[in-house]
Amino acid sequence: MALTKQKEHPSAARLCLLMAHLEREGEIRLREIAPLLHVSSVTASQYARMLQESGVAFLARSRVGCDPKDRKLRLTENVVFHVLSVEKTRLCTFRLCSATGKHERRTLSLCPAISDEEARLALLRRVSDAWEGCWQSSVTVGVMLEDGLSLPEGTPRSLLARRTDTWETLTVSALLREFGEQSVLYVRYSNRPLLILMAGGVRLPMDRPNQALARMWSDGAEERIDALAKQLSRIYSVFALDVVVVEADGVRAETVIESLHATAVIPSEAESTSAMRFVAVKEIGLAEREMLARLRLHLAEKLLSDAKK
Repeated sequence: MALTKQKEHPSAARLCLLMAHLEREGEIRLREIAPLLHVSSVTASQYARMLQESGVAFLARSRVGCDPKDRKLRLTENVVFHVLSVEKTRLCTFRLCSATGKHERRTLSLCPAISDEEARLALLRRVSDAWEGCWQSSVTVGVMLEDGLSLPEGTPRSLLARRTDTWETLTVSALLREFGEQSVLYVRYSNRPLLILMAGGVRLPMDRPNQALARMWSDGAEERIDALAKQLSRIYSVFALDVVVVEADGVRAETVIESLHATAVIPSEAESTSAMRFVAVKEIGLAEREMLARLRLHLAEKLLSDAKK
């Protein structure tokens, strides 16, 4: 089935682009907003004013005699996104300050003395209490669920009201967002490995390769690399890949890629006769990136809604 990107209101999409630029570059001159967003200078001024009045951004102090259009717009440290990942054996929290790019993680393991459902609910309540100060903003929190899981009965309303989706759905959406219609093989190196193959915006069936990979999977690093190399080699021999995206738990994705090349089964980019390249997912996972993009869009939509009021 073909996948499509989420529909975005043009104004919300432009605000997202502006906020993403500020996150990446740290600042932007007022005169640079219009060409960045491909809008008129009047519309660009409206967007800048909207961000300022909402407390999302501010204008840096200007030098005496400086052209007002050369003043720089910057994000405030009020823009903080939280992502809660609910997994079978643990909960993981992720916090990102857009203004500084600083992010932090925390992992909470389920208590083994009680049932998983009770332990998960206790941790959800603990996280809700810890995040109580940010509930005033309805756009800063997203919840990712491991596939097959649902939030238990009794989960605090403060979490139930958040944007929620499964880890795998978010990962597939991120692949579509970042690589479009390229032929992409996603490889997850973890205790539960996963292969996702996409081409032309369509996710292709991978049940057999994933089942074979699960049967060969073990606790040993060398055995895991051998199992991955065999499956990748089979896919590579019959399918022209543009990109192989590697995400890993407990080890650097770059290390996994190096180990795959070392097997001599998977050609390096220099040895490959095709345009196939390997991409290592670093620091922020694909599912987290997609959730952050959705939270940013939600924020933009809220700013536009508030402006109309």
